[in-house]
Formats: sequence, structure tokens, C-alpha cells
Amino acid sequence: MNTTAIADRLPPHSVEIEETLLGQMLNDHQIIPLILPILETGHFYISQHRMIYEAISALCKKQKEANVFTVAEELISQGNNKPAEIRMKLSGLVENFITSAGCVDHAQIIREKYQLRQVIAIGNRMISDAYSSTIAGLCSEEIIDTYGTELVKLRQDSTSERIQHAAAIVPGIYEEIEKANSGDDAQNTAIPIGFTEIDSTTGGMPLNALTVVGGRGGMGKSSFALNVALRRAEEGMTVIYFALEMSNSQMIRKAIANVANKQMAQLPVGRLFRTNSIVADSDWAAISSAGEELTFLDLWLQDNPSMTISKIRADIQEVMVRRKKVDLVVIDYVQLIQPERGLKNQNRVLELDSILRSLRILAKDYNCVVLGLAQLSRAVEGRADKRPTQSDFRESGAFEQEAAMMLGLYREEYYDPETSEKNVLEILALKSRFSENIRSKILFDPHYGVFRDNLPQN
Repeated sequence: MNTTAIADRLPPHSVEIEETLLGQMLNDHQIIPLILPILETGHFYISQHRMIYEAISALCKKQKEANVFTVAEELISQGNNKPAEIRMKLSGLVENFITSAGCVDHAQIIREKYQLRQVIAIGNRMISDAYSSTIAGLCSEEIIDTYGTELVKLRQDSTSERIQHAAAIVPGIYEEIEKANSGDDAQNTAIPIGFTEIDSTTGGMPLNALTVVGGRGGMGKSSFALNVALRRAEEGMTVIYFALEMSNSQMIRKAIANVANKQMAQLPVGRLFRTNSIVADSDWAAISSAGEELTFLDLWLQDNPSMTISKIRADIQEVMVRRKKVDLVVIDYVQLIQPERGLKNQNRVLELDSILRSLRILAKDYNCVVLGLAQLSRAVEGRADKRPTQSDFRESGAFEQEAAMMLGLYREEYYDPETSEKNVLEILALKSRFSENIRSKILFDPHYGVFRDNLPQN
């Protein structure tokens, strides 16, 4: 390795992201409280940016609004003797502002660049001390201890998540509970699955968490997830559906059938996948009406079969920029997510552990529900009772560890065509972190892709 070339490199930084974040803070003072806990003045690479950020922080502490004029005055009061230059810089930051979306991500990138610069600095000092150890009278153990301590401290500082005293958390919890119990204006802490019994018992799919739905092939996992996605989108939620097994065209055809049959049409799902099968005027009318309804939903589809977590995050971020929120992310299905480059060709269990952990983190980062579908182990087929259990989530115990809720789907009719429970889908709450586990039955007609909350009385 050419050490001279490395020494000549500029340290990691991004002038553009620093300017973008400062512009966001100057234009939208409401985001400032989100940024201050993440960044310190020294995290900025450009000295002028450090001064501007310090001025914004000082104004915030004084409970004054930070804008071009107040920040300029604050800098002048701190001894900056180039007022014209600083006003020009501030005006440029404001003029280039587009949106506040992604501000937290920008702050985290700036912090990450700072951390990398610190790693380089520690490494350089460690190399210098190792070369001069004989002269300085240092042994390898002392060097390791000294810089090991620095690296541990750097790791502790590398996240904005700080250890908190209970007294600092309690007031916020009071507010959250109050918002969750304020009648029609209640703030959601979960997203409904869409069926009365299981929602009333479990409270729905918890926000900031991973929910997984497992079942053997033929149980209706994709139809179930699509139904959840469509009903939530109909309520005005922003939904992203990652269809790793089907194309967007296939998903929309299934969605058209779902919406049309919800409106009491009689449109078999399979008819939309065959040639010369749509003949009745009523079918065309149902397709047209359902298609028009779909265009008004905030539903996003991605059918790239080679998705990784980083690609999923990029797509979520794109929707966040456009819509400023994401409520529900569906992964169909989890085992089809590709490992990142550094984890390829490793043990599959380790790959899946990393993927599930990353999905849970995505839910937390974007304050949404991540609903992941999972193919269950073939061991189910060898049992007399083929209803899924937690241990059937194959390849990884991380399903149990990372998911706040685990649901299993089961259709008796799939195994016994003569059963009296025709078109019945059992939803088994195998794990619900905030409620009891139950078994609930709903109506599911796979021929039409229709789900109904209440079973016939007979």
C-alpha cells in the first residue's frame, strides 16, 4: 500500500451535506431540536460551518429564532470581523434550500465523517508511537491500552443514542400516553392489521418495530400482506411494498382484484392473469373502477428481486423525501433479501440475523411498521397439527429476537379439501410483545382474493 498517497488524501468530509443541513436549519427552525442532540460544533469539517452551527446552537439556548439575520448578528457579537462575507454565505445557504426531509440523515452523515476522521487521527498517532516506542520507552501493551481506550470512547460517542436517567424519560411517556388516549385525536402507537378480534387483542402492529407473518406455501401470505397494505393505504397511509417474488404488474393485477371484489364484484384473481378471459362488461367496469381507486392511494411498489437492506433503505428514503412520512413497509418476503457485499458467502443464519436486525432498525429509524413475510420450515408438513409455531420460522432464531410481533397463517382447507371450514384463514398470534397470544379466524376466499372480518354463523 502506498502510504504517501494515503497521507496526501483529504480526510473524509462532505461540504455539500454540511451546507445542505445548515440551510435546512436556517429555513426550518423546527428541525433544530432534532439536530442539536446529534451534532456538536467540532463535527463539521469546514471552519466557517462550525461557526455558523455554533451561532445557531447559541441562539437556540437563548430561545431565539435562528435565521440569516439573527445568526449574522450572533457571529458579529462573537467577534467575527467579516460581516459582509458571512451574510453572503448565509444567504447562499438559504437560497439553495429545497426541503427539510432527510435532515437527520444529513446530521448522521456529518457525524459519521467526523468519526472516520477521528479513527484516522487515532491510527496515525498509534503508528507514530509504535515506531518511536523504543525511544519513548513504550511497550506494545501500553500503546494498545492507550489507543484501545480512545477507540472505545469514540465508539461510545459514535451514536446519538445516549444513556438516559428514568427522570428524563418519564415526562415524555406521560405525553405519549396522553396522546394515545385523546379520543378521536389519539396518536397511533400501532397500525391495525385490519381484523377486529386480533386487533382488539394485540393492539395491531406496533410502530417502530418489526412484525413478521409466516406460513407454508399456499396459506395466502402475499394476499394477506397485500390486503393489509391496501386497507391502510385507503386510510391515507403511505405504504411501500417490496415484491421480491412477483413483478409490479402482477402485484397491481392482484390489487385490482382485491379492490374490485371488496366492492362486491365477482372477479376471480386468475382471470386477470389469463389471455382473452375478460369478456363481460361488468368485469371491465369493475377493473376500471378498481384501477382508478388504486391511482389515488399512496402505494409504492418495488419488484427488484435483488434487493439488499441498503437498497431498501434508499427507496424508503426516496419516499420520505417526497411524502415526508412512511407508515408501512411490506417485505415479501424476508428470506429473498440479498446480503450486503461484506456478508455474502457467509453462514446463512448469520446473513439472516443481520437482515432481520436491519429491518428492525429501519422501522425505528423511520417511525413506521415493517411487515416482513417469511417462508416456514418444511417440518410443519411432518406434524399432525400443521399450525405454525415460533420454531417453524426457519434458518434463524433472530425472528423471535428481532420481531415485536409474530403471526402465523393456517388454512385447514389446504390440507383437507373436505373440511367443514371452507375459506377460513386462521391467524395465530405466536408472539405479541405488548399483549397476549391468540388464535383468530377470518374469511379468506383465494379464488377472489377476498378477506372478510366475520365468519358465517354456521
